[in-house]
Amino acid sequence: MIFLSSPFREAWEGKDPFEEIKKIQGVVYRQVLNRSTTRFEFAGQAFYIKVHTGSSLREILKNLVCLKLPVLGAGNEYRAVLKLHELNVNTMEVAAFGERGLSPFKRESFIITKELSPTIDLLAYCLNWRNHPPSYEHKRAIIAEVADMLRWMHEGGVNHRDCYLVHFLVDLTVKDPLKPRLFLIDLHRAQIRRTTPKRWRNKDLVELYYSSKRVGFSLKDCLYFLMKYKRSDSLRDVLMEERHLISGLERKSERIAKRSAKKRL
Repeated sequence: MIFLSSPFREAWEGKDPFEEIKKIQGVVYRQVLNRSTTRFEFAGQAFYIKVHTGSSLREILKNLVCLKLPVLGAGNEYRAVLKLHELNVNTMEVAAFGERGLSPFKRESFIITKELSPTIDLLAYCLNWRNHPPSYEHKRAIIAEVADMLRWMHEGGVNHRDCYLVHFLVDLTVKDPLKPRLFLIDLHRAQIRRTTPKRWRNKDLVELYYSSKRVGFSLKDCLYFLMKYKRSDSLRDVLMEERHLISGLERKSERIAKRSAKKRL
């Protein structure tokens, strides 16, 4: 399958996109096993390209043993982006996509998205809030926006699987502190179903809780988030309905912290 929008549609007309992407030069942001992410400029615009090559049997089995679905190409992110647009969740805009090969060991794919600029990831945006707190109203507006985005996503059958503050981008062109605009990115692990199982919904929420603790979000902030996420005015009802999630937050957050520390060693 091939999808091309301007300027790639015009520039690559009659050419093999898989050969054309080999000519792309830019700054490599990430290179892991069978996937690379590169920022580049084309026709006066900035883009990101993720290129996926075939997965090894070892990598597929490793994911399955850990009860994780392996990422077998860019198609997963492409479909997730389209779904989030359908759900009115701000995310990336796909400029080009290509996938060929049936075998997961030999499949080639790529996805090109437009750079979202000027933006800053939400973790960096909040990093100094411990020492320089924002206004009460602005902080609540940010929390409410994240809660709305996750609720729409989960109610629409999508879970992120990598739901940390760093994957939310704050639009710096928006000047009204009470009406922030955020984008959700890095959807290559996302899952799409008719309904989101509670286990996977909770995994996203635990990941978000873990990263929010790093920048000083309080227990009160987290409870406010849950009330917005649940669209409830009753804290008591939320505490009752989400008691299983809440009781496991600290334990599961510590598990993420230990896993992250182990990866850094």
